[in-house]
Amino acid sequence: MKLKTFIILFLLPLLFSCNNHTHPKSGASYKDSVLAKYLRFAESSSTIDTTDTNYKTLKGYIKNDTSFFTNLDSELESYIKIDEMSKVRDSCIRQPTLPSLGVDEAYRFNYHKSFCPYTTDVTISIKGDSINFHFILYQQDWATTCKIINEYDKKLTIQNWNEIQNALTRADFWGLKKYNGYSGLDGDGLTVTGYRKGMYNNRDEYHLVYRWSVNRTALIDPFIVALKFSGDKQGCMTSR
Repeated sequence: MKLKTFIILFLLPLLFSCNNHTHPKSGASYKDSVLAKYLRFAESSSTIDTTDTNYKTLKGYIKNDTSFFTNLDSELESYIKIDEMSKVRDSCIRQPTLPSLGVDEAYRFNYHKSFCPYTTDVTISIKGDSINFHFILYQQDWATTCKIINEYDKKLTIQNWNEIQNALTRADFWGLKKYNGYSGLDGDGLTVTGYRKGMYNNRDEYHLVYRWSVNRTALIDPFIVALKFSGDKQGCMTSR
């Protein structure tokens, strides 16, 4: 009995020590060292985009760059205001997010043009072999109001789906940056969002691309295809 007691008393401190021992690859210092290692690799590699905001944010964090975060905070405030204005402007369409549609894959096009009162919003989605086309044309007031001019659903064929897919592939939609740095007071703008449900243990994918003066880019092509399916003749850009 005494031997068992001795063994238990001897082992308890060791067990306690093991349970409270910090793993050498955990904690803030380890995370910081990995981030620093990544930044060193990125700076010497030609395969990583060092102009990307995510990269710049990591670098600012590791370097404790107060100036960078001050500028980032200012940019975020601008983005938040624009997002709030967008929610008010688009309040009448109340579009669900693409991941919430419960489909296998979906794409949404939102097009606006200076000095034109209309905005076109098109969502194309597929679930199994069913392909849905949702069209909205609405009139907007940047301040407070939003009025639907036309809205409907229609079914598309697999040939239609393949046509939009081919146009998106040619435009390299999934490989494009979210923003390319170009903007202006006049002209037009197109936002394209895409969603793909994960398969075979892969994660779902979501991507957004905005282009100002979109007619100068290949991203206009899939939108032209979408407009062709709509037959719309009233929006700022109509079907051809």
